[in-house]
Amino acid sequence: MAERISFITHRGHEIFYVDYASLKGQEFVDVIRACGRELQRCGKTRILLLINLENSVVTREIAGIMREDTAVTKQFVYKLAIVGANAFHRILASLVISATNNKLMHYFKEMEAAKDWLIE
Repeated sequence: MAERISFITHRGHEIFYVDYASLKGQEFVDVIRACGRELQRCGKTRILLLINLENSVVTREIAGIMREDTAVTKQFVYKLAIVGANAFHRILASLVISATNNKLMHYFKEMEAAKDWLIE
């Protein structure tokens, strides 16, 4: 679990990274919950959040859990970059994001472009 959630550094800026790549089912849910706990526990505000959704399976149930978790953690996130989202991921993510009123969110195909955007 810990290997999927970490702070990384990009050009001297700290980014909170969550790797949901290739996850599905309960494993996906477990990482969502762990991410929420860590965002609350780290004691930071204005977090730059990078999420990798490549090859993950997001169901309505998982999207609902993400929405619940986001309602609690939205106060900590300043900017959000999502990498590897397919069309279905984007639809579900937009529903989750709409619950957060986070206007500083963008989708990317490449990790480096996402990191660059986050630190702008």
